[in-house]
Amino acid sequence: MVYEMKKDMCPNCFLNEYTFNDNYITGICSNCGYTMASENISDRALRPKTKLNNGKYILGKKLGEGGFGITYKAVDLFNGGICCIKEYFPFTDSNRAKNSNFLVAKEDKRLEFEDGEEKFRREMSALNVLKGVDGVVQFRDQFSENGTLYYVMEYLEGWNLSRFIKIFKPTFAGVTEIILKVAKILMVMHEKSQPIYHRDISPENIYIADNKVYLIDFGNAKVIILDSDRRDKRLIFKPGFGAPEQAVYDAPQGAYTDVYGLASSYYYALTGLRIPSAVDRRNGAIYTSLCYIDKNIPREISDAVDRALQMDIHMRTGSVREFIEEICTTKRLNILPKFKIMYGPNAGREGRLNADKNYIIGRETCDIIINWCEISKRHVTIRYNSREKNFDVTDTSTNGTFVDGIKLEKGRTYKMYPATTLVLGDNVSRICLDASYLLN
Repeated sequence: MVYEMKKDMCPNCFLNEYTFNDNYITGICSNCGYTMASENISDRALRPKTKLNNGKYILGKKLGEGGFGITYKAVDLFNGGICCIKEYFPFTDSNRAKNSNFLVAKEDKRLEFEDGEEKFRREMSALNVLKGVDGVVQFRDQFSENGTLYYVMEYLEGWNLSRFIKIFKPTFAGVTEIILKVAKILMVMHEKSQPIYHRDISPENIYIADNKVYLIDFGNAKVIILDSDRRDKRLIFKPGFGAPEQAVYDAPQGAYTDVYGLASSYYYALTGLRIPSAVDRRNGAIYTSLCYIDKNIPREISDAVDRALQMDIHMRTGSVREFIEEICTTKRLNILPKFKIMYGPNAGREGRLNADKNYIIGRETCDIIINWCEISKRHVTIRYNSREKNFDVTDTSTNGTFVDGIKLEKGRTYKMYPATTLVLGDNVSRICLDASYLLN
């Protein structure tokens, strides 16, 4: 059924309650109170009610505008679902044609426009490969129109980490929980058969919505083709968060590049301070270790962050998995294990787990019951190991238990860290093994 959109559409909630004049500047929504009078109106952005992709989508308000593109809140006219659409529009390299939505590259910037277009395609490709990964904003569609590229993703309403810490002022344990969840997302990306490196980890690209942590903005992401020695010829560098190898042409980059960005984001979230840029650090600038800024931060965690921020990649923490292990094994960090059923029957159910106790998940007479035909009577056993600060997971099922698309060997015990999602039997039933964090 096609969603019907009437004339007086609100650009924010998309209900037909908005009264406006011809330029949309005046008016207020009787449903949500939204008014465009408070918006930063852009001459570059497409107007609300613009239809795209043969009328499938209709645009609402502008959500953001950067050097390479504009994002819009939108509605899918086929199902009425709210989504987010990103338009490739490098305003230094292109303009809209007069009285048109069509994008035209500037004569002296055609090569730059095409290079940016390739970056935009890479972002779409990375998101498409990561479909279904928890914590990655979900890719839905892509199309070409108006002489440029667009892609559609799920709409999230929340705060980036910079805004989140200013508004909610989370504790050390709360910040640590967020960072470990980002680390888990990165670990899934890095450990794919063709690894994906984000290369732009920063507080602006860590997003909290509906009590869930997301990683966004994959414009700098790179899918690594195994057995390829190709290098990226462009500098991708964000001062205070970019790794030193990102400030050097043709320098190799890898998991350790994201480790640096993650550790610098952790440092910022705990202190409100950026470490000096890698370029300044090469010229002698230094930063103060966490334990000297806040004596309540465990020395082990301060040291783990220092190792992750080493300038030399051979001295730096080599993988996100290693970084997680160093944080989770800190003696003063008390981990309170818990579970939450994410999808399928009993979705939303959650609870605490006692440490060092076996819990059987299954269809009948188990500690955690999920009543679904694909679930075995005694499907999988989980146990939080308080000494090692991780979960022991043992599959005992007929239809299998999967983690990140990999089937666990039946009867074998695997070590899993908090924020691991188990898929039971099929892609419907999912349970997340998670934790809260407290300092002793």
